[in-house]
Amino acid sequence: MDKLIHPRIALKLEQLDAKLKSFLANYRARNPRECASSMYFAVFHAAEALLYAKGIEAGSHKAVASLLAMHFVRPGVLPRETSAKFSALMAGRHDADYNEAIPFGLEDARAAAATGHTLLADLLGALEGVAGAPTTAAARKLLARIAKAVPRKTGRRAGVE
Repeated sequence: MDKLIHPRIALKLEQLDAKLKSFLANYRARNPRECASSMYFAVFHAAEALLYAKGIEAGSHKAVASLLAMHFVRPGVLPRETSAKFSALMAGRHDADYNEAIPFGLEDARAAAATGHTLLADLLGALEGVAGAPTTAAARKLLARIAKAVPRKTGRRAGVE
């Protein structure tokens, strides 16, 4: 792995960890809009880390989604439903941040957590398969803490199973 790429991936993993901590704090504080935003950005940072590991840099959120599909979903590294779930989380984050007319409740936070957990497990698994990639242990521990704190329940948004 290129010496310049490793620190960028490590930074993305730090940002991922910060967003997972934010999700947990906001869930406990009953701030579902912030939960939707935090979980999306956690997944976004993981996706960027995976793209960096392949030497790819995206210029926008939509580009991350497209490049993830092109380089990891189509070749079968990530499950087919990855793209739809990523897009659903992105749309939920956009609604949470910019559309106050749409109500958000804890069921939406739980939906974001469930979808995010699935996506992060897949993204981190793919990243762990890259030789020389930084460890994802901290993110995995935070995901376990979220799984304990947030009951798995089907919600309205986020492409939940």
